[in-house]
Amino acid sequence: MMLPIYIRDYSKVIVWDFEFATIGGEVKPTSLAYKNILEPNSKVEFIWLRDADNNVLKDVTWPFDEDERTLFVSFFGEAEYQCVIELGWDLEKWEQDHLDLFYEIRCLKNGLWNKFSLEDTAAKLGLKSEYLPTDKTNLRERLGKDEVTWEERATVERYNAEDVRVTENLFFYIIHHFQESENEDVFWQALNRGRMSQIAAKVSRAGYPVDVVGWDKFLANWDKTIDKILEKANTETDCFPIKDGKRKFSSKDFARLVEGLNIPSWPRTDTGNYKTDKETLRRFERFPEIKMIMEAMSFKNSTKLKDLPIDRRDNRSKTYMSPFGTKTGRANPSTARHLPNLPPCLRPFMRAEYDKPIVAIDFEQQEFAVAATLSKDDVMLETYKQSDPYVYLGYLANVLPITATKKHPKRQMYKTVCLMTLFGAGVKTMAIDMGEPIEVAEKALQDHQRMFHKFWNWQQEYIDRFMLDGYARLKDGWEMRIPEGSTFRKFGEHKGYSENTLKNFPIQGTAASILYESLRSIDDAGYRVIGTMHDEIFVELDYTDRNWNEEHDIKEISRLMSQAAEDVMGTRIKTEHTILYPGMRLQPKDKKDLELFKFICKECGIDEKG
Repeated sequence: MMLPIYIRDYSKVIVWDFEFATIGGEVKPTSLAYKNILEPNSKVEFIWLRDADNNVLKDVTWPFDEDERTLFVSFFGEAEYQCVIELGWDLEKWEQDHLDLFYEIRCLKNGLWNKFSLEDTAAKLGLKSEYLPTDKTNLRERLGKDEVTWEERATVERYNAEDVRVTENLFFYIIHHFQESENEDVFWQALNRGRMSQIAAKVSRAGYPVDVVGWDKFLANWDKTIDKILEKANTETDCFPIKDGKRKFSSKDFARLVEGLNIPSWPRTDTGNYKTDKETLRRFERFPEIKMIMEAMSFKNSTKLKDLPIDRRDNRSKTYMSPFGTKTGRANPSTARHLPNLPPCLRPFMRAEYDKPIVAIDFEQQEFAVAATLSKDDVMLETYKQSDPYVYLGYLANVLPITATKKHPKRQMYKTVCLMTLFGAGVKTMAIDMGEPIEVAEKALQDHQRMFHKFWNWQQEYIDRFMLDGYARLKDGWEMRIPEGSTFRKFGEHKGYSENTLKNFPIQGTAASILYESLRSIDDAGYRVIGTMHDEIFVELDYTDRNWNEEHDIKEISRLMSQAAEDVMGTRIKTEHTILYPGMRLQPKDKKDLELFKFICKECGIDEKG
């Protein structure tokens, strides 16, 4: 095929792929295969990155020309750039345009496919591949565990080179799609996404500083600690009695607890039992007993908590950031391997170190601001600009005084309706979250609909257009599609698509775009981002080479984030922050979680203060 001019403008187009091992939080490059597809009759080049003792080589020279304009192409480039960093190659110096085909096939088939591995993608698209049956099982697993030896170089070279050839075939497929697209900015938007591979690698290789002494004590006392947590949960709830020598969750005792707490409208299963899935428990975690049960069951059912990937070279927890890992484009780090995603009571194991304070900066009511801006609802936007939007909505509805505080008993009902309408929750679900009768939820919902009627009209029009066209595209080019012939999924069904998913897509997708633009700006300004959690960005301030001035840095990072929101959608979003000085632990937001952390420390002999 004739390549478009924007591809032919490059001196080289390098399709590349690393093989590597992941040991804890450490990444150990094994080999690199690459090919310049603009060079006629070019072949795949291969570099073995280990010595005879299987150690990663030091002082490996960057194999590409520095002065030429190069486009790098990969499949899930975050992994490639992690290897670049581990090899000591200066990512800032060698930073070139990058096209990440994982992001692009995810964007193109978003909503249509569920699996997006390179092998699955090749099979679904009918791309030629010559993988052996054992390549993606035995060989890949042994590569990941660092079990491949010097004598297997030829096998690794064949496999590594095949990844490059398949990626090359996928590149031509994606470029053909670009040429056929009516979106004139499709390639430049793809490059913008591709840069997130480089930034994500920097973030994931930076990692969160961990109290490894305390964490190791926690793991050494794992079984005893879990038993003690279950014992504590039983003391507070009577729901974990000993049966056959072990503490087990009792559905009958749980039913008595729910009825004793007089919790209205607790959802039931088809057989009539009270639901105890994680999502249901989370709805009622405002009750301390339910919060304790949720935490206890989380520990009881999870052995993956032991797998927190810690790089013992610098005692930091490191895992993939995984941008564009969800349908909405949100990042999707592993729930078991990403420290902020662990049960909140374990967050204090993150501790600022090395005379480097950590600032956690979060957008305030981001989804609310996004919804108001996209819908051009002036009343909703004015409400967002108030010091407390939820109180202000209640004030507009003549229910709350303008002077009401967060402790006002009726504020929660307006907070719930503002948040839950954004993803299409029903009035019954809202009532459960409020802990109020359904009539109260209906009143709050009607107030929301009356005051923010432009938002409601926009949301319905968006869904109608989504259904008519079969797809939706955000400003940054991220797309989602509805499978042809599919219908709305009814309650309890698994086939079809959810109306709530369609409602949620533009808001969450725009919020993701704001986060990524913030990360690009913060990276350009030279700050060191060590992680993200939904809309929250963790920045480590390095004052080893300059005077402390955290006030200036916090203001600057906050300004960059607010400016990113304005660049993406035309409205600035407020931010809030917390700061951890060296020796301080990351505090959970709920007092019950902090209490449980202190309990774990006591049982394991950990100094809870640092």
